[in-house]
Amino acid sequence: MRSATGFPTSLIAFSSTLAFAAVALAQAGRYAVQIEASQGRAEAEARVEQLEAQGVDAYLVESLIPGKGHYFRVRVGDFSTPATAKNYGQQLKAQGTIRDFFVATYETPQPEAAPRASEADSTLAATPAEPSASPAPIPAPQPDAMASTAVAPPDTPPATARPSSDLPALADYVRYQDADVGYSFEYPRHWVGRPLGESEMRAQKITAGAMFKSNRDAAFLSVIWNHLDGANSPDQDNDLVVDLILESLASGHGTRNLEALSRRVIQDGPRIKTFLDLKAAFQVSSQPAPLEFQGKGVIIRASKGVLLLVAFYSKSSPQTVVLDADRIVQSAQTPD
Repeated sequence: MRSATGFPTSLIAFSSTLAFAAVALAQAGRYAVQIEASQGRAEAEARVEQLEAQGVDAYLVESLIPGKGHYFRVRVGDFSTPATAKNYGQQLKAQGTIRDFFVATYETPQPEAAPRASEADSTLAATPAEPSASPAPIPAPQPDAMASTAVAPPDTPPATARPSSDLPALADYVRYQDADVGYSFEYPRHWVGRPLGESEMRAQKITAGAMFKSNRDAAFLSVIWNHLDGANSPDQDNDLVVDLILESLASGHGTRNLEALSRRVIQDGPRIKTFLDLKAAFQVSSQPAPLEFQGKGVIIRASKGVLLLVAFYSKSSPQTVVLDADRIVQSAQTPD
């Protein structure tokens, strides 16, 4: 069946359930792995940086203990059950990444005292690989609702490169490239994610996709690719195509509101790119009120298909996260 634009409806029906799942996981966590606690914030932040350098998405939780003062707890993950949290902690311990841990109730990560910026930015041209049998840093896996297995980070050595001059250099970035399709985008190295599985792609009726998130930044991204020869045909009304994709996103279960605040269309060679500023509200069962998010997005119509990439962040996220989201969508590339 084809829509009024002439596009097959299955290629426009980009579901928002992926975005909803990522929001629910990022904001409605239940259990975490606590690695250590310190009364010194600088010491705790140094430990977080050390873990992130090993591919572990760690974060801080500040607490006040009567009679003892403030403590900064170094934690990892957002898990649906104590068992999954314990299993991940045991993996980290067995690998020598940590010496000990215990399972704690999830709490909202503590904002950083100041934005951290790397001294030199690098990108990584690599395809995510399955976890190998040899020891390798273990990133925090997506909780059960998002994925059943941990995600291995790109495992090839980083290639030194400078980012595009028109993109802000705020964090250490790597480039994700889909192994089969070839679309790619940059993302902050401390974010963790994975390509979508075969069953997820069949359920979504899409060709390829991926999800990434950062508990520390209260942010996530969802990317979807659908194959369609001649998707960039000038015979198609770009505004209608974009409107239909946005309507599909807004109709997903749990999505209370999703709208584009602005859009900007550019012609990049054979590609038609529509950049979007977004706002959204998602209802999570554990929260009485919808969670409000802002976001950046891009829809790329290319000769071989349509790419949708959206990066959402909490309204309370620092400006560095907003700029990270902008860089992510600007860096998106399609195979042609």
